[in-house]
Amino acid sequence: MEQLELVTKSDHKIIQLKIKKTWQIHLDREVQDNIGSKYNIKLMCDEKWMKFTTHVEKKLKTTTISSRKEKYGITVNSLNKNWKTLKNIIIEAADCAIPKKKIKKFNKKINKEFTKNYKRAKSFNKLYQFIKKERTKSVKYIKSHDKFLKEKKKLSVLNIEIEKILINNRKYEELLYKFKEQSIRFQTIARVEKKKENFKKIQKTIEKRWENLKESPKKMINSILDKPRKSIIMDRLIVESESNSTTKIITDEAEIKTVVQKHFQNWTRKRNTNETMMKEWEKWYKPISTIDSNNYKNLLIEVSIDELEETICLLPNKKVTGQLGLQYE
Repeated sequence: MEQLELVTKSDHKIIQLKIKKTWQIHLDREVQDNIGSKYNIKLMCDEKWMKFTTHVEKKLKTTTISSRKEKYGITVNSLNKNWKTLKNIIIEAADCAIPKKKIKKFNKKINKEFTKNYKRAKSFNKLYQFIKKERTKSVKYIKSHDKFLKEKKKLSVLNIEIEKILINNRKYEELLYKFKEQSIRFQTIARVEKKKENFKKIQKTIEKRWENLKESPKKMINSILDKPRKSIIMDRLIVESESNSTTKIITDEAEIKTVVQKHFQNWTRKRNTNETMMKEWEKWYKPISTIDSNNYKNLLIEVSIDELEETICLLPNKKVTGQLGLQYE
């Protein structure tokens, strides 16, 4: 732990730690919403790494990592605390110095009515299960129980009053049957609403596809083929000088655009062909006189439907490749 300062003074960007198997490290069970790194390391430069290092050094000086070792020694708790402190410092420094990736947020719209009915069904089911479990107890005891009152309150928030059910069904069996019936009823309503919502989404998607077929077929074809959109990131270019055979790296955005534009203009420019060389190759492209020209007569005849059907029938089945383009034979 005394050598923690070496972490920041090192010029390496990867740190390797060796931990003994006998040490038991407590792992906090945290649910990770975003899988993968949220930092864009590609955009880092020496200045930003220096900022990151300075921040870590500054925070390490104010920590109690070294004093913990002197006071408590190397124990499980002290190790966990030291590691957590170091982790928080690194994350804080990264948030301060390292650029973050743009994370797309997918806001899924949920039908409120479906959610309400689902919650109602859930509450009624809980009441049913509770009454079934406490069948040996009196109805009065069941009504005054905390679990019963809790679910009753939830239903009240969802605009469902169960007072009428309690008044009309005083017996244990009647109450049990009624709560089960209500649970099934709201479950059915929730399922129907979910089906309607899914059907609307399907219809909307179909209409969108038809619209794409008319207006932008390219978009539809890309969607059907599940074609990923590929893009090139040109944040730096290596340019070779033709005059003195030297290379340099360009990172300036405006200069990169100019160089790329110039490159493609020259690449697609009109070529000056060598007429003398073309004449030398001319004899090799002349028709061969020894081949009978009658051999090519039938090549331009249109293929009849009967011939096409006959050829298709002769072809083997299940030989067309799928989206992956793999032939399983």
